[in-house]
Amino acid sequence: MRLRFRPFRWRTTVEIICALLFALSLYQNFVTHISTSAVHIYYHYENYTSQRSMDIHLAMILRGRKTVLRMQTLMKSIMYYQGRMDERTNECQYNSYVPRLCTTRRPPRHRPIHLHIIGDEETRNLTDQIFRDWHLDDFHWTSYSLEKYLPTFSLMPNFHRAGRVTMVKLLIPYILPISIPKAIVIDSDTLLNENIADLWDYFDRFNATQVFGCAWEQDSSDPECNTSSPGPITSYGVNSGVMLMNLFKMRQVDWDSIWREASKQHLRYTLVFTRGEQDILNTVINLHPQLYYKIPCEWHVQLYSTVAGSCCPVVWPERKSDEVDCITKSGSTGTYQRPNMAYLVHCDTKWKPEDYEETDIPSLGLAQISHSLTTDQLRKRFYEVYHQFKRLPEQCFH
Repeated sequence: MRLRFRPFRWRTTVEIICALLFALSLYQNFVTHISTSAVHIYYHYENYTSQRSMDIHLAMILRGRKTVLRMQTLMKSIMYYQGRMDERTNECQYNSYVPRLCTTRRPPRHRPIHLHIIGDEETRNLTDQIFRDWHLDDFHWTSYSLEKYLPTFSLMPNFHRAGRVTMVKLLIPYILPISIPKAIVIDSDTLLNENIADLWDYFDRFNATQVFGCAWEQDSSDPECNTSSPGPITSYGVNSGVMLMNLFKMRQVDWDSIWREASKQHLRYTLVFTRGEQDILNTVINLHPQLYYKIPCEWHVQLYSTVAGSCCPVVWPERKSDEVDCITKSGSTGTYQRPNMAYLVHCDTKWKPEDYEETDIPSLGLAQISHSLTTDQLRKRFYEVYHQFKRLPEQCFH
């Protein structure tokens, strides 16, 4: 029998070597760049002022007209669950036709809101015009230049579809003024199903060393996604679409040095960022687990994975802003149990609600369902609720 030898593929080998050398050069350039491109750091922590101490501070990074439209809808859901909607007119009626599942009423806590928008010039102009025309009580907003901070990440080998934009979240402790001690960092493609003040209260649960909080990534291919993990996070890490940042404590621990060192550590092993800032946050948590607080999954229900519903089983009934203690029947026994409510839902999919036609017929089955929703049902429910809030005129809110 005659043996045939496969010729050695010099071209393939050379291409691999060149690719590795190129990746190494990128890493070296990045390490040099990330070590020298520091943002303005605040060192005078004693300057904190208690002025407007009741404000809930929200921070969003927006780029493009669509993100502004989503932000408007998100703000309507936030205002609604603070009891800041006048439903006395027909055009301001929200889910009034749905039978109730919630038997207990609690007056919504009305807290002042300060929205911090980090956006490009077009976005800042749009949001400034929107909020000048939208006369909300106890509401303030401040705009910051996104372009100013993007160069910090210009040499990062980042393959995430959001690009460099969301990585600016890492700089928020130094973008927002030093007088602001805490902020909820939230993506625009989210909806509230509970009072934002209840999420703010989780800051009080931080221990002395915890400086930021995130929910776990909800991916059912991870067997630990719905259970306790031997470490602070599962193998899939955290999702940064909703973050609690104790800005005061993050500045105290020198957060700027921590995330920069974590980014270099991550690249030593992977050479690229595939999940943007989440890669860095996961590395920070592995290096400094004492800094991390786990947010309950109900406060960040994610729709990306097709089977994520098994990671965080929830229901999403229709309810008024003052309705709590929602209950649901369990099986054929007729007994009642307290389900896990979806308090905040994140449409972290490629396709967003505006990419689909509006649904005028409410999905009563999804609103009153007696068992936890699948991810597909959660997506449909999100689209339905999103368009309900989107259709409500701004003048309905105060």
